[in-house]
Amino acid sequence: MALIGPNEFKNGITIQVEHRLCTILEFQHVKMQMRAPTIKTRLRDIRTGQVLEMNFRQGDKFEQAYMETRKMQFMYADGDVLVFLDLKDYDERRISKAIAGDTVRFIPENAEVPVNFLEGEPMSVDLPLAMTLAVRDTEAGIKGDRVSGATKKATLETGHEVQVPLFINAGDRLRIDTRSGAYIGKE
Repeated sequence: MALIGPNEFKNGITIQVEHRLCTILEFQHVKMQMRAPTIKTRLRDIRTGQVLEMNFRQGDKFEQAYMETRKMQFMYADGDVLVFLDLKDYDERRISKAIAGDTVRFIPENAEVPVNFLEGEPMSVDLPLAMTLAVRDTEAGIKGDRVSGATKKATLETGHEVQVPLFINAGDRLRIDTRSGAYIGKE
């Protein structure tokens, strides 16, 4: 691990802060009159998923952790464990659902997703900002019900439930925001 200062921060890099491994989500240089400049940051603790807001000074030093990202295919869930196939060497890897966090709701079987590793141990599952998922089940839209903005509940292929417009039917493929779990649009 290399030492870096706050002036070398970039979104997405991983550093060790107070015995926590954190990814930098956002940072901003703040200059106040008659004071030393500080760097305001939003960090995500990789192990817990907690978002932290911390301020640093120019002279602070941190260890930068180098994460290896591997493309893996999600096979199935087995209790509290997710089973992935490493597409590089075709080894089966069992990863705790706690590491994947809420992203489990948006990973359909056989989907290829990036998994971040630190020193051979899985640390996080990264999904794109939007995933395309099929509607497994939904209520039928009532003919003549044209209220603007009316929605109904739909269950996706992963089991996640989302509010969708009335014209969505079972079998439709939808774009879902993986941060909020909300419907974005129809494919």
